[in-house]
Amino acid sequence: MKSMLRGLICVFLSAAIMLCGVPAVLADGDVLLNVGGKTLAENMTLDDISSVFGRAKILTDSAFGGKAATYFEKSGDTYSYYLYVETDSNGKIASYATFT
Repeated sequence: MKSMLRGLICVFLSAAIMLCGVPAVLADGDVLLNVGGKTLAENMTLDDISSVFGRAKILTDSAFGGKAATYFEKSGDTYSYYLYVETDSNGKIASYATFT
């Protein structure tokens, strides 16, 4: 019983430590994320995103029926951020990812 309790405590502590390393996204209203000092909001279209992040570097068709756009800011050999956004057929954000 004692070793089982120790095992459970180890599992819970390990989970707590691992969860501390996972970034959490707390939405402020409809804000999805802030990257490079710029904000991506839930209700933005690709035109809105382009007005904030600049012209999309790559624009292709999306698996969701809309468009997939890539935005990034590069200084020399390093990237300040990399943002990937996909929209659905209605032009609403269906998925997004960022690397900073």
